[in-house]
Amino acid sequence: MKTKFCFKKYIFVLFEVITLMICLSQGLISFAVNIPDGYILQNGGISEGETVTAEITAGDITLFEFTPTVSGVYQFEANSDFEDDDTYGYLFDADLNELASDDDSGNGYNFLINHELIAGNTYYFGAKFVDSNKNGSFNVVLTCVEAHCDHVDANTDEVCDACGDTFNFTYEVLNDGSAKITDYTGTAKFLKIPSTIDGYTVKSIDNMAFYNNDNLQSVIINDSLSLIGYSAFEECENLQNVTIGKGVITIGYRAFHSCTSLQNIIIPNSVASIGDLAFSECTSLKSATIPDSVTSIGYHTFYNTAIYNNESSWENNVLYIDNHLIEARTPLLSEYIIKNGTITIADSAFDFCTSLKIITIPNSVISICVAAFDSCTSLVTVNYTGTKCQMEKVIIDSSNAPLINATINYALGNHVVDWIIGDEPTCTTDGNITYWKCRYCETYALDTNGFNKVSKDEIIISKLGHSFDL
Repeated sequence: MKTKFCFKKYIFVLFEVITLMICLSQGLISFAVNIPDGYILQNGGISEGETVTAEITAGDITLFEFTPTVSGVYQFEANSDFEDDDTYGYLFDADLNELASDDDSGNGYNFLINHELIAGNTYYFGAKFVDSNKNGSFNVVLTCVEAHCDHVDANTDEVCDACGDTFNFTYEVLNDGSAKITDYTGTAKFLKIPSTIDGYTVKSIDNMAFYNNDNLQSVIINDSLSLIGYSAFEECENLQNVTIGKGVITIGYRAFHSCTSLQNIIIPNSVASIGDLAFSECTSLKSATIPDSVTSIGYHTFYNTAIYNNESSWENNVLYIDNHLIEARTPLLSEYIIKNGTITIADSAFDFCTSLKIITIPNSVISICVAAFDSCTSLVTVNYTGTKCQMEKVIIDSSNAPLINATINYALGNHVVDWIIGDEPTCTTDGNITYWKCRYCETYALDTNGFNKVSKDEIIISKLGHSFDL
C-alpha cells in the first residue's frame, strides 16, 4: 500500500515548529518550573520598570518570573502604603535556589533587594507578609539600576569595543592541552570567565589569579572549569555575586576568603571538595547552598560569615548547612546526636569539644573529614545507626584517633541480611542454593546471623545444559 505525502500539512507543521522556536528564543513563552507547596506563581510575571500588585495568601510566597534582556543590577522593592504591612522579599534562580532575601531595607517595613542578574537567565522574585497569618496585597516594583555590558566577543579581545573594559588574561597551557588562567589585570566590573582563550579550553583558575581585584563586582565561572585554585578571588572586596559553573569539582583553600561584599553562594552538584577557609571572613555572606555531592569540607570554611555570626543558624551549638555538619562549638553536651540525613562532617568540626563523651552518627554520613574529632579526648562511645559493614564504607580522614579508638555500637549489627530462596537450575540458566545476602555489602552467608560466610560462586548451581536422547 502506498501512502500519500501531504505537502500542505507538512508546511503547516513546519510553520508551527518555527513559530515555537521564535517564541522560545524571544522569551514569549517558557516551560514553567515545578512550583512546590508554599509558593504561588503569579500570572504575567514582572517586567523591568513595572509596578505590579502582589496578591498574598497567608503563609505562602508569591512568585514573579523575570528573564532580563540586559545584564546588570536590578532592584526589587515593596511599596506598601500601610504602616502595619511588614513585607519580606526573595530572589531565586531558575531552580528556586535562594539568591537573596530582605526584610526592612526599603521604606518603613518594606523589603528592598539589589542583585546582579544575567541576561537570558530566568529568575523568580518572591514576596510575602512577615505575618504568616495575613492575607492581602501590596505593590512591588522592579528597576534596573545599573546595566552592564555583556562584553560580546570579549573572550579573545583585550578591550571591549562596546564599553572600553579591559580583560588582560594571562594563561598557561598545561600538559593535557587545556589552559589555566594564572593572572588577570582587567578593569571589568562584570566578568564572565572565558571557556576558551586563543583556542585553548580553560579548565582551571590558578592560585591567586584574581587576588585583591577591587574592580570585580560580579563573576560567572564557566562550566568548562573544574578547579578554582587557592586564594583565587581572595580579598576581592567589591565582589557581590559569583556564579560557579556546573563543571567545577574543587574549590580551593581560601578561594573566596575576605570577599566582604559577597552575599550568597550556590555551589553546584559537580563540586566534591571545598577547601579550608574558602568562604571565611565573607562577612556579608548570609546564604549558602551546598549539594550532597560535596564530601570534603575544610577547616573554618564559613568562619565569620553572616551565616556563622547569626545565632539562628546554630542548632544546640552546632552549625549545619544543608546536609553538612560544619562546626560544633563549646559548650557542647557530653552526648550529641548528629542529625539524620547528614552526609559530611567537616574538618575539625568538633574542635575543642573536650567534654563530648557519646556521639551518635547516622548511617547517612559518607565522609568524616580531617581532625573532625581530633580534640574529643573524652569520647568513649560511638552509636552508629547502621551496620558495621556500612560504617566500614565511611571515609574517615586522618587525625580522628578518638573516634577510631572509641567503642562503636552498631544499631543494626554487622549486617542486614535478606533471605534468598533456593532455585533449581535449568538447561540454560543457573540456579542457587538458599542463602542470606547483606543489603549493604557483598556478604553472602548460609545463616541469618552471617557467621557462616560463603563466596558468591558457592551459592550458584550451574545450569544443566542440554541432554539429547539418541
